[in-house]
Amino acid sequence: MLHPLLDIRTLALTNVLFGLLFGVGFILYAREHKEFGGLRLFGVANFCVAASTLLIGLRGQIPDAFSILGGNLLIVVALIAYYEAVIRFRNRPTPPGWFWGVVLTVHAGVVGWFSMATPSLTGRVVWASLLLMIFAFAVVRALMRHQEKGLERGYLFTAIPFMLMGLVALFRLVLTLTTPQPDDLMAMGTPHALTFLSTELAMIGSAFGFVWVASTRLRIELETQARIDPLTQVFNRLVLDEVLTRDLAFARRSGEPLAVLMADIDHFKELNDRFGHQAGDRALRGVAQTIKQHLRPYDVVIRYGGEEFLIVLPNTQGEQAVEVAEKLKEAVAQQVQTADATPIRISMGVTTYDPAKDSWDTLIGRADAAMYGAKHKGRDCVVWLSA
Repeated sequence: MLHPLLDIRTLALTNVLFGLLFGVGFILYAREHKEFGGLRLFGVANFCVAASTLLIGLRGQIPDAFSILGGNLLIVVALIAYYEAVIRFRNRPTPPGWFWGVVLTVHAGVVGWFSMATPSLTGRVVWASLLLMIFAFAVVRALMRHQEKGLERGYLFTAIPFMLMGLVALFRLVLTLTTPQPDDLMAMGTPHALTFLSTELAMIGSAFGFVWVASTRLRIELETQARIDPLTQVFNRLVLDEVLTRDLAFARRSGEPLAVLMADIDHFKELNDRFGHQAGDRALRGVAQTIKQHLRPYDVVIRYGGEEFLIVLPNTQGEQAVEVAEKLKEAVAQQVQTADATPIRISMGVTTYDPAKDSWDTLIGRADAAMYGAKHKGRDCVVWLSA
């Protein structure tokens, strides 16, 4: 005899209620957060779970075409919606629509066969358990592969209920194949009740998990936006203290060299006065992106002031830093131009870190002084000041 908490009819009723509740919740949440794909599909999946459970539970009171065929079709629609929701939420390519059409057609054919041609509840349970297991593990795989940094725990939390659902479906599949089963789904034993329970856990887990992941993603995006200059899309000065403190500490511990460059756009005020501020903005974007493209992945470029950019080069000697500065200066002149095709020129100051006497204040001050030395030297050149 089943424990009262595992009574299938009670679990079926709670499945319906949870499906409606979380379906409405996901759809309303999706309306407020259009930046996330897939949330509306989670709502649709939960509605389909509620509807399929209700139809299957009404067998004998409504025609079998609605109860058996409709209920089983809605189960697969729910599984497809769960999988598609995860894929879209993670911005991954989704299977083509015809593929799901084939899945639904095959499913309808199998359920129809075991309902009309050769009626067999065991056959339907085996087939439904197999599909449930495949889709549950597919959702887990989609959640756990290539996770974005900072979202790992949220994805793991969301994946665990689907993993449990898949394991319960496997257990149910094996048990149904190896032991005699009654002819009434609502009279089946604990493994079948656990299927309903695992579905509820998947609905609850996905709700909490995806709100967790969505809120974490929003926080990361806001933190990133706070650190990025909106015009040039390079780091802003809020990052300066963090980067220099980290890189100077590493250089001091490891003994590796560190170079700092200061770049300033020549005649920027005249450019603004002649072509307008939009032209000045384009020049700033062009210079920033050109510098960024010509640096190594671990080098850092920061918009330091109006038209000034500070560049941190870990593991770089003074002579190497001068070569990098010359390369950047030439790249900017070749790739960034004004409206009348005049090349944009930059002046650059270069210095290196001395662990014995430098703080990041003195290091930046010396790079700035070197850049002003380049200005006084006639602009469009590189000046190196040693420590």
